[in-house]
Amino acid sequence: MQTLSPSAASVPARGSLLAGTGLGLGVLLGGYFLLWQVAPSLQETLPALLFLVLPWLGLGGLAVFLLREGRSRTALGLGVAGLIVLGIVALLIGLVWLLFANSNGWH
Repeated sequence: MQTLSPSAASVPARGSLLAGTGLGLGVLLGGYFLLWQVAPSLQETLPALLFLVLPWLGLGGLAVFLLREGRSRTALGLGVAGLIVLGIVALLIGLVWLLFANSNGWH
């Protein structure tokens, strides 16, 4: 049976990068899914603002909470998840531009 030394037991856990990435993707995609369900019942300009801002505010709030708890690797994983989502959005926008540029209807 292995025992931990007192110095190893006193070091706080910094969390997991993979757990932070999964948690961040869950927060962003889950937030967008919930807003997609709620947005049609709201007024015209409010859903666009909520759709773009609220999941990111939730991600930022969760990152601040995790940093205060000392889980810096998990908070870094939230940043990785944000970059993944932004990268996917950039690729989709580029794909739409490519499709329009190769069609006959856009001059």
